[in-house]
Amino acid sequence: MIGMRAEKGTPNANAFRTLIVGVGVALVLLVGLDPAQRLYDEHLRPRPWVEASITILAPKEGKPLIEYAVTAPSLVSADWKAWVENENGTRLCGGHGPGDYGPSTAAPRVWAWGAWLGVECAVPARPFRLCVSYVAELPSRARSDFGPYCSELYTGPRAD
Repeated sequence: MIGMRAEKGTPNANAFRTLIVGVGVALVLLVGLDPAQRLYDEHLRPRPWVEASITILAPKEGKPLIEYAVTAPSLVSADWKAWVENENGTRLCGGHGPGDYGPSTAAPRVWAWGAWLGVECAVPARPFRLCVSYVAELPSRARSDFGPYCSELYTGPRAD
């Protein structure tokens, strides 16, 4: 009967073969995990990585307030751009900056006009909307654009 057996070797030869296989596996793990994670993030990870909801709140006096919530299923760093646009989509004023988002940022927060935009902008003649977009980057350095996410058209406080 013909069997499949490895040739008997010396303990040193067996240890050397084990070392070679171990070093090979370690190299694959060290070199291969980062590219594999990035490939997953770029092509298979569910999208969007970050999204927002914006509501313009009518003020009792002064500038409108902004109710803003950002949803990100996992930790992500993003450069945001926020702007005011008129009903035709023309950008009137805006700001930008960096931000870190994750599951804890999903709860809505109320922001002051200038704090949300990142710059001081005059409140335009109505109607207008507020928008935000993101260039997001995951820890694997995979990047993608998301947005714009815009509020409803704001026409001013309702007379009750």
